[in-house]
Amino acid sequence: MLNFIENRSASFPTSCIFGLLLILASCQNTDNPVEKTTEQPAPMDNQISGQGPVARLTAAVLKDPDDEISRMGLVALQGDSIPGIQRLLASDNIEVRSAGIDTLKQITAPGSIELLITSLTDPDENLRLQVVEALGEWQNNKATKPLIALFPNEPDAQVRYEILTTLGLIGSLEAIPLLEQATEDDDRYVRMWGIDALCRMRAPNATVLGLERLKDTDAFVRIQVLRSCRARFVENGTTPAILDSIFSAKSFGEAMWGRKVLEQKIAGTRGNPDREIIRQASLAQLQTENSVMAGLLLAEIGDRAAIPALRQAATDIDPQVRHNVAYRLGQLGDPEAIPTLLVLLQDSDKLVSGTASGALQQWDNASFPEVQEASSAYTGPRLPAPN
Repeated sequence: MLNFIENRSASFPTSCIFGLLLILASCQNTDNPVEKTTEQPAPMDNQISGQGPVARLTAAVLKDPDDEISRMGLVALQGDSIPGIQRLLASDNIEVRSAGIDTLKQITAPGSIELLITSLTDPDENLRLQVVEALGEWQNNKATKPLIALFPNEPDAQVRYEILTTLGLIGSLEAIPLLEQATEDDDRYVRMWGIDALCRMRAPNATVLGLERLKDTDAFVRIQVLRSCRARFVENGTTPAILDSIFSAKSFGEAMWGRKVLEQKIAGTRGNPDREIIRQASLAQLQTENSVMAGLLLAEIGDRAAIPALRQAATDIDPQVRHNVAYRLGQLGDPEAIPTLLVLLQDSDKLVSGTASGALQQWDNASFPEVQEASSAYTGPRLPAPN
């Protein structure tokens, strides 16, 4: 019978599956099936005493925490299964308690959130983490105060990080003071997930605090801020600050995250003011030093002043830099870029040479015989032309 349910569950309506589960529960451990047919069902509030489906399903999970059929049965009973799940959560067996938490998070009946919150005090850090993650899925404001209270006393670092994430998902204003304090913590991950939560919930000071964290001494934190707060930065007038973070970045990868913010800011006609800010700042940067990022930004807004800087950057040891150079030179569409792209066509990195091949397609005609000859001899990957 169990195999039949598993094989047919994809085509049966959910209500039918739950009905079959309850029938199974009422049939388990029956010594005299004839007498059972005449037995009156026990009232639901007495099910936990051992006479009804809740008791039988609970006993099955206590015996085997991986018994998915019995756990589904408890979920089907919703609020009536709460007494049984209380027994699971009180077990000395960690796997049983974990099964209880996993089952409980699928029950939406009154009292289920409160019962889940009680497991925040579980002695096992992995189960506390499981509870915090479940509360993040529910996003119920009732969990805000218990999570705030747990955070300063939680000994496990991973649970503390997840508390910050869950508070961001819930989005209660009550959590803002704790999250703002977290952005100043000595732990890099607390700072990261504190600002992530503030930006996720669109807290009033999220943009300002995010810009402050762009000056963090830890590049790991700075990159996460650009990822977490990108939408907030795009919506607000942060272009000069983002440019500062790009030009002061310690690595090409870090600078690229700042570029992703600017890409969105300059999209469409509304981005015209930002394009001019980028142009002026990038030209100024080129006058002080040959900045790869300044050249890439100029190319991105269609300014051919980028070509000399990109020509120099074509010899960079980082293939990711050379790939970006080839792409942006092709996007510019200026024949002055052809000599540099022909060099990149011979690059040992296939992504670089393939990008150069795509960029050269626009000149692969009789007017540019050197491009025709090189493209005809090229045997590497041919990527699409830049948009």
